[in-house]
Amino acid sequence: MCVPASFLPEGGREAVAELASRGVDYDAVFACSDLLAMTVINALREQGRVVPEDVAVVGYDDIELSSYFHPPLTTVRQPVREAGRAMVAALLQQTEGQNVASIQLPTSLVSRSSSL
Repeated sequence: MCVPASFLPEGGREAVAELASRGVDYDAVFACSDLLAMTVINALREQGRVVPEDVAVVGYDDIELSSYFHPPLTTVRQPVREAGRAMVAALLQQTEGQNVASIQLPTSLVSRSSSL
């Protein structure tokens, strides 16, 4: 099930509340950012749930804080510098009237304690 969440600090908390209000039984959450994943973990704690025993949580971005959070956050690492270079190159091509091909950059899963 997909629950839309804002990128605001309360987005993760609101998504967990929405799942609870719908009575959804779930054992994992994949959040679109590490910060949202962290707010999800905090909201789950407030519900008395334990990460990862009750619910596994995975974020996206691999920000530095994710490795220091408790439990350390499993996350998807993306090549930020390479992505920045690709976006600038695409923008320059567009300003020159060229069509820009879509590219896919490699990502990797960084397994930490928030998932089993």
